[in-house]
Amino acid sequence: MTYNRYEEPGWEVVDVPDPSGRRGLWTRTTKTDEGLVTKFEVCAGREGDDYYVSLEAGQELDSLTLYELAEALSGYRWAVEMAKEEV
Repeated sequence: MTYNRYEEPGWEVVDVPDPSGRRGLWTRTTKTDEGLVTKFEVCAGREGDDYYVSLEAGQELDSLTLYELAEALSGYRWAVEMAKEEV
C-alpha cells in the first residue's frame, strides 16, 4: 500500500487540477473545542507528498517556514499549469 499524506484524517481538498486526480493542494486545520485554530497545515504535489508545511498558533514565522509555504503553493501552481497543458 502506498502512503498518501492527503488520505490522513482531517485533510480537505482545496483543488486537484490534475486530470489524473493525483496532484493538488490540501489543507488541514486543528481547532480547540472552542473553535480556535491551533494548527494549520498545507500539503501539495503528488498525493500531497511533495510539499508540506505546518503553522502553529503562536509560532514565529521565520524565513524557512515562509519558504516552505511558498514551495507548497509553487508546487500547486505547477500542477495547475500542467493541467492546462494537458487540455
